[in-house]
Amino acid sequence: MLAFVIVLGNNAPMLPLEDENKSRRFPLVNTALIVVNALIFAWQSIFIPHEQLFPLFYRFGVVSTRLVHQTDPEQISTILTALFLHANFVHLLANMWFLFLFGDNVEDRLGHVRYLAFYLLMGIFSTFCQVAVNLDLKDTAIGASGAVAGVMGAYLALFPEVKIKTWLPPFFVFEVPCWILIGLWFVLNCLCVPLAGLNGAKGGDPTDYVAHVGGFITGLTVMKTLLAVKQVRAKDAANFGKYEKAMEEINPWLKETGDHEQLP
Repeated sequence: MLAFVIVLGNNAPMLPLEDENKSRRFPLVNTALIVVNALIFAWQSIFIPHEQLFPLFYRFGVVSTRLVHQTDPEQISTILTALFLHANFVHLLANMWFLFLFGDNVEDRLGHVRYLAFYLLMGIFSTFCQVAVNLDLKDTAIGASGAVAGVMGAYLALFPEVKIKTWLPPFFVFEVPCWILIGLWFVLNCLCVPLAGLNGAKGGDPTDYVAHVGGFITGLTVMKTLLAVKQVRAKDAANFGKYEKAMEEINPWLKETGDHEQLP
């Protein structure tokens, strides 16, 4: 199960609620990804008997030893099909919440087509990272966590200073800079890799921390590269949320005074 809720201690999950960025256009691809994942989970929950879930996951999930030794198209396709399978509702909810929270702004900067390609590539590269350190693992890996981790890495590259409203149960809600929140998540995942063991579920914790770390680093690196070669505009990315917030405050005042036209 994806450990995207940032845990401070044993009983204090710190959950991001919203960011201050507003997308300039509807996140078509990000919304479609969430809907498709939800529909597939609903299908497997309603129509697949519980005792048949493991065979389903084994057939369409990634099994390292099988992927290494059987490089036929059917096995290679599991790299993509595994991204749309989730073990339970909490697994699905955690992945889709973070995709909803961070994916819209990344899509806004990349555009629909490039964002879809980016998301799928993050899923592929995160799977390669997990397989590379678990060549003989026979357990099944499923879930979108590696791809979502890549989206988080891209978000950090684009909006490091953006404030994220965060809930610390039971009563505390506060804003924290993106680089602190996502940075903390990354550090905790790195620490969990040796604690959980490189063999994933064999070590008792089924969370795929290696895929999280690999996907995040890949997403951060790819977005930093795109910024460096000016395929994405760094200034616009960093200041977009502040610009939108300022416009919300200025436009009503301009409308009331009637002295100027509203700013776009």
